[in-house]
Amino acid sequence: MALADCCFNGCSNPLALNLTNRKLTGPIPALLLTNPNFNLTSLDLSKNILTSTIPDVLTPSVLTVIDLSDNQLTGAVPTSLSSLSGTLTSLDLSKNVLAGQPSAIHNLTSLKFLSLATNSLTGNVPRQCQSLSVNLEHLDLSGNKFSSIFEISELNACSMTYIDISNNAFSSAFPNIGQNGNLKTTLRTLHGQNCGFTGSIPRRFGCLSKLEYLDFSNNDFEKLSNQIHRSSALRYLDVSSNLLTNLEPAKLASLSVDLAHVNFASNALTTIPTEVGALRGLRFLDLSSATTTADAALPVELGLLSQLTTLRLATNQLTSLPFDFSLMPNLVELDLSSNKFNNTQLPASLGTASASLARLDLSSSQFNGSLPANFSTLLQLTSFNLHDNTLTGALPQSLCDVVGDTVTLALCNLSTTNFTACGLTCESVLTSSSPAGACGVDPCLDCTGTWNAWSDCSLICDTGTQSRTFNVRLCVSTLASE
Repeated sequence: MALADCCFNGCSNPLALNLTNRKLTGPIPALLLTNPNFNLTSLDLSKNILTSTIPDVLTPSVLTVIDLSDNQLTGAVPTSLSSLSGTLTSLDLSKNVLAGQPSAIHNLTSLKFLSLATNSLTGNVPRQCQSLSVNLEHLDLSGNKFSSIFEISELNACSMTYIDISNNAFSSAFPNIGQNGNLKTTLRTLHGQNCGFTGSIPRRFGCLSKLEYLDFSNNDFEKLSNQIHRSSALRYLDVSSNLLTNLEPAKLASLSVDLAHVNFASNALTTIPTEVGALRGLRFLDLSSATTTADAALPVELGLLSQLTTLRLATNQLTSLPFDFSLMPNLVELDLSSNKFNNTQLPASLGTASASLARLDLSSSQFNGSLPANFSTLLQLTSFNLHDNTLTGALPQSLCDVVGDTVTLALCNLSTTNFTACGLTCESVLTSSSPAGACGVDPCLDCTGTWNAWSDCSLICDTGTQSRTFNVRLCVSTLASE
């Protein structure tokens, strides 16, 4: 239904109009914004299919909330919004196709909430936007094409708790923040990922004493702020996919005891600092591809992180596992893939790591020998990848009884045919030519499906062939018979 087909003429002094998620189409009627009989304080047209431009006809009114998010609106942010400077407290234009620069926004000095996220806005974030900061609590400019931003340190916000400028094209040093103004005592969340920021994460970040969430992933930062340890409230830190070479270990150890999530993946660290082991509150630690050093050493201190639920150490050229996984009783996910353990056997402590271990990736890490007997106790596994090792022996029968189609054993990619799972080797699967040979012989296969229908004959006349397929459990292969 087109929004223009809605009848508003009979409305007498409506205070709030909420038409969210009504599958409304077409443009926004100018009458809806200019009708003198309306006394709207709130207009919510979000989550529809509205198109065309936003009518630039706004006049002073009592509107306090405008939500046009999640539509298909185009054109510029209307300049007439400035007429609502004394009343508008919330403006959400996110998830549209708006373009140009939001030049009129800076006049909206009563705003507490502003989101222009996920549009196609370009140019510079106007310096005049600093005037918004007196009352603004939530600022979201993410997912646009802005090329530069004013000095955030100049914001004199009294209540600003949330800033998201992620997914833009700044390609410059990050602006100063935290040195002046009230942000140092109000800001709790800062998103700056995927912006092309270069150089160092500013040292004044340590002044943000209330900062809890910081995401600077996927930039080109080369150095972490040497004052980051002063952010005593920090709980979430993601600086993955940068060019960091040094984490200043002494400062790292002084981070908040409440820090629960750390992601240093995909950087250029020379070593993995032992001081990471001092972050005893960590529940999530990702060091995948964090180092560029051949034969990188894994600090034994990591074994002290008893609260970890996720530990990712993939692709670091690690050669040994110096700590006891039984000291990590809460692990749910462990990724040791793509390392160089130099044909060593799997440590037995992996089998006692956690009764709740659900995802275990040991692929492409040069393990050999048989699985430790205590792997039979890992009965919560839903993903178990042993691809590209030289393992021998068999998968414990107890695991055969619980694993399902999501298990990533990839038997046919093992560098040996001696390893078996539930009595079935890769070779026996591939050479089997009948349903009975691939299904139903071994109880661990426990076929729950049926063979697919036969294909059409390849020839209309003379001798042709038909085929059908069946996906065999525990092996990423498809069988065919003629």
